[in-house]
Amino acid sequence: MPQSYQRGMIIISFPNIGNTIFEQQSLHLEAHLTIVWAIFGYFLLLIYCLS
Repeated sequence: MPQSYQRGMIIISFPNIGNTIFEQQSLHLEAHLTIVWAIFGYFLLLIYCLS
C-alpha cells in the first residue's frame, strides 16, 4: 500500500475516533464535528493546491 494512501486513511479515520469519544453526547454534536472536519479538510486541500 502506498505511503500517501495509508496517510490518507489515517486522516479519514480521525473523525471516527472523535465520534467514538463523543459517542455518549447528542447526535447534534456528532454532526457538528463532522461539519468542522469537512470544512477543515476542504481548506487544507485548497491551501495545498494553491501553494
